[in-house]
Amino acid sequence: MAFGAAWFITEYSPKQNFFTKNLALIITVVSVVWLLANYWMPLGAGISLLWNFIFVAAIVSVILGAFYLLEKYYVKILNWCLANKVKFLMIPTIVILFGTTVWVGFNSMFGFVATGFDKVGVNIRTTSVWSGLISFPSRSWKRIYAFIGRRKLPFNAHFYASCRSRAK
Repeated sequence: MAFGAAWFITEYSPKQNFFTKNLALIITVVSVVWLLANYWMPLGAGISLLWNFIFVAAIVSVILGAFYLLEKYYVKILNWCLANKVKFLMIPTIVILFGTTVWVGFNSMFGFVATGFDKVGVNIRTTSVWSGLISFPSRSWKRIYAFIGRRKLPFNAHFYASCRSRAK
């Protein structure tokens, strides 16, 4: 019914502005945001549906706004990227380099640097910078995300298992 009313308003309204031209799109976006807020409940079931709706609307607004800006400035962005190929390609190169370093470790990735310095006669393995870089992922991230390797059950399985044991 809402889309029928939107068509009627779009066709027969004396005012033709942004709202009347895009009424069906606005109804669709509000409906999807409402459904997401109602079923997803990103803030939790204890928080009201209004706050969940506002939160989801903010997320959707940021995403749609980013796509709108990309569409609006696409030609300028593309021209800059083509004029500055080396600068632009440094972005994915750095992301891949950091990802590989986190994956295989700093020493495995850049061990050839220390070996080269050893051949020259300089030992950089004992410096605090090199030691810190070697132990950074294992010292910080593995401690913070230690639960990743230990979890064998799905997220809610622990809760359901504890409820079943209490019921007996």
